[in-house]
Amino acid sequence: LHPDEPEVAELAGLADAVAVTGDRCRTTAADPARPCDRPDWILVTPDVRVTALQIGTVPASDHLPLVADLQWKSG
Repeated sequence: LHPDEPEVAELAGLADAVAVTGDRCRTTAADPARPCDRPDWILVTPDVRVTALQIGTVPASDHLPLVADLQWKSG
């Protein structure tokens, strides 16, 4: 799935953990078919803050491991 596809627009209101890091085009595919290829997503609601995100480099099948540190927003 690419960040500009219409299916992604249907998820409005949720934050993309990869995009929050400043680069929404970082791939999560081990062998991307095209730039920005993102088979895996972590989406968060507005009350959750992404404090760190890592995309691994060693494939776990045709996907790269995706790890996020999340924190509840207070107030």
